[in-house]
Amino acid sequence: VMPHSQPGQGLYFWYMFPGSPADTYEVCAPGWLVQVDSVPTPDIDSLLASIAAGKFSKCEWLRCHIVDSEGRRTVRALKPDFLFWPTVELHQCTGEAEDLHPQRPNWTRVEHVGT
Repeated sequence: VMPHSQPGQGLYFWYMFPGSPADTYEVCAPGWLVQVDSVPTPDIDSLLASIAAGKFSKCEWLRCHIVDSEGRRTVRALKPDFLFWPTVELHQCTGEAEDLHPQRPNWTRVEHVGT
């Protein structure tokens, strides 16, 4: 097993939305995001903490360090688009609220913005 594929060694991604900055700047999936600029991204919590701290808010370009499924490292410069492609998380709802349908999954969208 390659070191970058171990838990806590990077953020695994397998799909790029058409038109997204990752698609525009030809990031190839699948892969692992291991660092953004000088900030390591061992897990989603560290990336979200960096976003919340505003570490990327004034950056016009982000250097994304990526490891592909063969273990090859690349760096792609991405120009973030926070208006049309904000950082969001989808959480599956687990509650018995009136508006939730027990027969199908319900999801909540959480948007992360830097300060």
